[in-house]
Amino acid sequence: MAAHAVVTRRLQPKTQETVYQVGELRVDLARRQVMLEGKEVSLTPTEFDLLWLLIQDAGKVITHHQLIQKVWGMAYEDEAGLLRVNISNLRRKIEPDPNRPTYILTELGVGYRMRES
Repeated sequence: MAAHAVVTRRLQPKTQETVYQVGELRVDLARRQVMLEGKEVSLTPTEFDLLWLLIQDAGKVITHHQLIQKVWGMAYEDEAGLLRVNISNLRRKIEPDPNRPTYILTELGVGYRMRES
């Protein structure tokens, strides 16, 4: 079973809101659509699932372990490099300057946090 199918089945939006917007980034969770500065951004299913998880708890830190477990499962719990690569790819697609992220913030040694809308 694909990782994104696992995430989609396990996660339900915590609120009735299905659209998240902060700055020039707009994510429609129901449509799995991401827009940046009015242009659609193409994400892989895994990148979208990571973004979805971060948005669900925007403003709160989600640990590396939690992200890996929810996206890839327990078999990948020692694959921190896999998470870093996917976060890096995601940042390249949605951040104005991936080297100075404004949406997906790193909490060193702990995990990542999505900027609140």
